[in-house]
Amino acid sequence: MDENDDPSKRLIKYHLGPDFLELKTVGLTMYFSIGPKPINTMEMIEKHYFRNKCIREFSFKFGFIIPNSTNSWELVYDFPDLTEDEKEEIR
Repeated sequence: MDENDDPSKRLIKYHLGPDFLELKTVGLTMYFSIGPKPINTMEMIEKHYFRNKCIREFSFKFGFIIPNSTNSWELVYDFPDLTEDEKEEIR
């Protein structure tokens, strides 16, 4: 990791409200640019929090990404069902 690489610059936060937790399927389109150095592996970690507790976590891995490129990535995926304990916590 480069000394100028600040992980906080790569953090995206959304407040979607509690109805988001009831969804069965979600879609994501992400646009990103890469600087002058190629990236051999990249991982995006998506975490869903409710009341400061992580209740879902997903990891998406990318292969080689060419330098000086602008890219888009689209994904549609299903959420696992919440456990009965998780459902009780969000009520």
